[in-house]
Amino acid sequence: MSQKQKSYLNAVLIVLIVMVIVVGLWLPSSPRETPPVAEEPADIVQGRAGSRSDGHSVTQGELAEGETWVGGIKRPRTDVSPTKAVEKSEEAVAQTAEPGKPADPFDYGRTPHIKPDANPQVASVAQRIQNREVDPLAYGRAVSVAARPEPFDAERYRDDAAYRQAYLVNVEPGRVFVSAQPGEGVPIISRIGSYFKSVTQGQTVQLQVKAEPEMPVTFTSFDLGIFSNQLTTITVESDKSGIATAELVATPGTIEDVNILATSPVASGQIKFVVNIQLRKPTASRK
Repeated sequence: MSQKQKSYLNAVLIVLIVMVIVVGLWLPSSPRETPPVAEEPADIVQGRAGSRSDGHSVTQGELAEGETWVGGIKRPRTDVSPTKAVEKSEEAVAQTAEPGKPADPFDYGRTPHIKPDANPQVASVAQRIQNREVDPLAYGRAVSVAARPEPFDAERYRDDAAYRQAYLVNVEPGRVFVSAQPGEGVPIISRIGSYFKSVTQGQTVQLQVKAEPEMPVTFTSFDLGIFSNQLTTITVESDKSGIATAELVATPGTIEDVNILATSPVASGQIKFVVNIQLRKPTASRK
């Protein structure tokens, strides 16, 4: 092939390549098809078969009695049905609010409501809650164990009756984390009775410690229940022998282990109690 013919063929190839590129740019690109999205059954919770817009069934097998669809998976209907506790009437719920009278022997009940004016100690907490924006520090001391309580003045407690009364009324759960530094002449708080106690709902259990005579001792529950002041914390004064007593009521809404701490600001150490609360045994059904 002559040099002239080779040059001619190269020119033809270049023209063809240019034409292919131009045609490719000129032709509109083909639209991409969006893959069909599978639809879930329209009545998935009720367990009936649904259908897509094209009429195809999306049923994934037959449901046995007591089954339903949950996210495309067969599950027992009880997994999505309300529990018995939710279905209870308001009257039944109200009955559980009475200590020792749960509406269902297998239901541990609901924590009872407390009236804001039930007693001076409850009223002091309610007042601090109402004034939480004005005095957030006092509010925190009344409702949180994490809030450092107001400093205790032992000399003033002995000599000032108004201060003593206010200290016993204005309960602060965080007092159980503030005790006296160990040292010469500083009494050590001790437990009277057993560390572990077991009761059933509706019963009352007595907790006792020994500290300095006629000085305050605070008991705080970290797992509900209520003391005689209807709160989960109480400050009582020890008697002339140094014994301080608190009574815990095993209310509805509280089961299993209840952890309680007891501390005095003028004694070193800290005492722990565990009160196990069990439900009343169900009575035999009448035939």
